[in-house]
Amino acid sequence: LKRPELIPDFRLYRDAVSPRQRLEFEKLQAWAETQRDNALDLFAEIGEEPPAFPSVLYSTVQSNVEDAAYRARNVLAFPIIEQLAIRSDDRERIPTIIREKIERAGVLTLREAGLKRLRARGFCIAEFPLPVIVFGGESPKAQAYTLMHEFGHLMLQQSAISGAITRMGGSPGVRATEKWCNKFAAAFLMPREQVLQIISVPVRRLPSISDEIIRRIAN
Repeated sequence: LKRPELIPDFRLYRDAVSPRQRLEFEKLQAWAETQRDNALDLFAEIGEEPPAFPSVLYSTVQSNVEDAAYRARNVLAFPIIEQLAIRSDDRERIPTIIREKIERAGVLTLREAGLKRLRARGFCIAEFPLPVIVFGGESPKAQAYTLMHEFGHLMLQQSAISGAITRMGGSPGVRATEKWCNKFAAAFLMPREQVLQIISVPVRRLPSISDEIIRRIAN
C-alpha cells in the first residue's frame, strides 16, 4: 500500500508519537483509504452515485452543539423516542443502529480492534463523497460515543485521529475542536431536554454527584 500523508492527530495527551506508531497509523489509514476507493469503484461499476453527505450537517466549532445534534438526528432519522424505546437488555445494539444510520447518510464505517494499542479511539477521513469513520473494539456505549464523536469531525469537515479525553495537552485549536466533538456526541446521545427530565440543573454547585445518579442518567 502507498504510504499516505498522515491525517491530523487530535489526541490530547502530551507524549510524542513514536516512528513505529506513526507507521502503524499510516498502514491503518492506507487500509481505510483503500476500502473507500473500492467502495467508490463499486458505485461506478453499477452506475450509481455514492450517497452524498448532507450539506445541512456542516458546522463549525462556533455552532451550537444542541442545534447540531438536532440536525443530525433529523438527517439520520433517529428520533430520541426511538432510542428510548430500546429495551435495557438490548442496548448493546445502539452502536449497530447508529452505524447503519450513519452509512445511509453517506459515510463508510469500518471497525478495527487494533486502535486500542495505538492509544486511539477512532479516526475519520473527511473526503467527500463517502467519508470514512474507523472505530475500535470498545464497549458498546463507548463505540456509540466514538461513532458520534467522529461524525462530529465530519460535520466540521475535519479529518482526525481521536483519543481519550484528557484535561491537559493539545494546542488551543485542537482542544477547541475536540471539545466541540465531545459535546456534540454527548448532545446527540443525551439531548439536554431529555436529561433535564431526569435531573434538574442545581441552583448551586454541588460538592459531589454520586455514582448511582451518574449511572441512572447514563442508562
